[in-house]
Amino acid sequence: MSGITNSRKRRTPDKNQNIRQNLLDIGYRMICEEGIENVGVRDISEAAGVTTGTFYYYFSSKEDLLCCYANERHEFANEFDPKNDACAYDNIMEYFLKAVSKVITTDGCEVAIHVLSQKKTNKTLFANVLSMVRDGMDSGEFVTDKKSAEDLTTFILECYRGAVFAWFRKDGEVDFDALLKDHVGIALHYFLA
Repeated sequence: MSGITNSRKRRTPDKNQNIRQNLLDIGYRMICEEGIENVGVRDISEAAGVTTGTFYYYFSSKEDLLCCYANERHEFANEFDPKNDACAYDNIMEYFLKAVSKVITTDGCEVAIHVLSQKKTNKTLFANVLSMVRDGMDSGEFVTDKKSAEDLTTFILECYRGAVFAWFRKDGEVDFDALLKDHVGIALHYFLA
């Protein structure tokens, strides 16, 4: 066996996670502040104090960085716990106004649109709203005239996306909660018994 030792130190899992998280945090902040088209991989790498090779070790592109961020952010939707003593309408509105609105307004327009395009985020939103819609249908709160709970959930989520895009068109300069109340509230009122 040769007397040559490997001078490269292996990164520990904790150090790997710290580097990755630092890239996520810095890249996300830069993209929010400057826009995805104005930030390059080199910019993110330099700001994080790593090489572009290190960036590509963790992410395949800046879009991949945003996807990873979005996948971590979808957790917000799982943290909401509907109140058993509240009606489905109130639970759905609270879900959008407290859990979803917080992330959308914190992340900014461009990132919010990107987060909405992620399958995992959409699956989580759909499953959570579907559960509350079913509760409303089971209790007789919602009347859907032969529409399924899935159809109503799809309609509600399309109204929610409409609020996000209306907010985006106004560059985040309008009250997002008011848009949500208008879009989602109108959708829900249509199906109230």
